Amino acid sequence: VSQSRYCKIRINHFWIPKHLFEWRSNFRERGWLTYLLYFLTIIIGFWQWAGFIGIGVIILSLAGCYDYCENLLILKYRHNKAKKFLWDKLLSHSLFLGKFLSPILLFYFLKYPENWLAYFLLCLIYWFNFVVFILIKYKSYIPNHSISSGKVISGLIFLGILLPYFFPISLVIFILFYPKAIQNLKNYFYA
Repeated sequence: VSQSRYCKIRINHFWIPKHLFEWRSNFRERGWLTYLLYFLTIIIGFWQWAGFIGIGVIILSLAGCYDYCENLLILKYRHNKAKKFLWDKLLSHSLFLGKFLSPILLFYFLKYPENWLAYFLLCLIYWFNFVVFILIKYKSYIPNHSISSGKVISGLIFLGILLPYFFPISLVIFILFYPKAIQNLKNYFYA
């Protein structure tokens, strides 16, 4: 059977740095969905709060970045301490998320400046949601294995996107999972 019959259109995600391999893998598999959500969020942004729900859905779509654990050699490539590794991972991925979402966020802050405080608080909550996905991965980290424990928590986070009184869930999960992730990673760093 000819390769051309089953040829998929591939996009080179040159804008994703190589050290963010989770993002690259997710965009290879589900990139079209994330791009679609991204542009829909801009379009529905003309209805004030609907666009911010779109940002939450984009972040939820990025949960797929963290459903597979990398090889132990990759984990220990540049770090020798669990806490330092996790801190660097959270920082680099958070900064890239900020860059990724900055056009949408700038649009909202400029279009609706009277609601800047509400938008800022929503961004903070959505950031906690994003960080929780990373913490779930490393709380349950086993080299070269898929993580399935995050599905229920992802559902709760999705509720937090749609129903405001569920927003504190991500903060509580962050507080609980951060030390557990470090403790689990210490088993692999021997420190």
